[in-house]
Amino acid sequence: MTFTLVYSSLYAAYAQLGGCRHVQHLTLNQTTQATGINWLNQPFTVLAIATSKVSVALLILRLQGPCKWRAYLLYFLAASIWTYAAAIIVVVFTQCRPSYALWTEQEDSSCMQAEYFVYIGYSSAGYAAFQVLALAIIPMTFILKLQLSLHKRLSLCLVLGVGIFASACAIVKTTKLSEDGSLADFIWDTLPIFIWTANEVNIIIIGACIPAVYPLVSSYIEKHYASHGLG
Repeated sequence: MTFTLVYSSLYAAYAQLGGCRHVQHLTLNQTTQATGINWLNQPFTVLAIATSKVSVALLILRLQGPCKWRAYLLYFLAASIWTYAAAIIVVVFTQCRPSYALWTEQEDSSCMQAEYFVYIGYSSAGYAAFQVLALAIIPMTFILKLQLSLHKRLSLCLVLGVGIFASACAIVKTTKLSEDGSLADFIWDTLPIFIWTANEVNIIIIGACIPAVYPLVSSYIEKHYASHGLG
């Protein structure tokens, strides 16, 4: 949640500088500052997604009971989430030397070929979508076996399966990546990626919070039905 607040604040500053507009409508100084915030904000975005996913994995680990294969799978997912997050942050700030050549022109700078960075983006975004989808499906493997009514089991699957929508956001975000790495209007062209990333993070956070709220909502619904003679 902390990382989400940080990147949201930076996005607000980004928009204030004109970060959501076409570059031809901005001054050179505005373009440089907005591009800098764009790149500097990416680690906080990556960490917000990673911490949200890991929190969901740990929640499932507590709920799933003693099952070794699910525990090992969840530990693997949590470790791979952090590994990918660290790798992405390193790649972002080492693709150019010096790093600030990402947002300011430097005569003696050298950068990774843009298409390589896009390939890395596709692979990381694709695996990120798989991670969220896995975290949405794993709970179903033990919820459907619980000694509860079918209605309650399906409700729990729906509650813990909210991550499917986050996975859909990750897939859409992947399609927004540039095919050739040449973002002529970088500030404007990255806007859809920011939007879908924010959707993904917020859905994961909601999914992580719903199980804690579910008993209260379920109790309210049961009392409501009982008071109206519908139970």
